[in-house]
Amino acid sequence: MFVVFMFRHTDLGADALHGLLAEQGFLTANLNRLRGIQNQGFLRMTLHGDEVNEKFLDACRRVAQEGTGLFTR
Repeated sequence: MFVVFMFRHTDLGADALHGLLAEQGFLTANLNRLRGIQNQGFLRMTLHGDEVNEKFLDACRRVAQEGTGLFTR
């Protein structure tokens, strides 16, 4: 199963969040230049499988310790 989703951090910009997740081994697409949502800080990512999903959630927890609110509604 593949899951594709968009997300942003409430405190970090897209470039900073992209960098922090890259340090954890995750590739994301920075959507800051995408027409309609430009400069809103969104990233896009595709996950597959329980093991990768769990690793991503662990990385999110580590990133969240650096700021607050990894995901916004």
